Amino acid sequence: MESVYKDLFKKLTKRYGGVDPQALVKVLCPILIPMHSLDKTIIRLPGQSHYRASFSIKVEGEWKELIQIRMYREIRTKILC
Repeated sequence: MESVYKDLFKKLTKRYGGVDPQALVKVLCPILIPMHSLDKTIIRLPGQSHYRASFSIKVEGEWKELIQIRMYREIRTKILC
C-alpha cells in the first residue's frame, strides 16, 4: 500500500512541477470552516436562474491563511474578528 502512495506522490509532484508536499496537503485535504452567522433570506435576482443566500465566517485559526478577503468584505470581516 505504501508504494501506491509513493507512486501517487511522484505523479502529483511531477505534474505540478515539484510542488511542496505541504502545498499538496492544503489543496487536497479540505477543511471545515464554521459559519458565524447565516442569513436565511433566499433571493433570486432578476435575469438569473439561480438563487442566492449569504453567510459570514470569522477569519481565524487554521483557516485564516485560506481566506482571501475582497475589499467590500474587508470592513465586515474586521468587525467579526
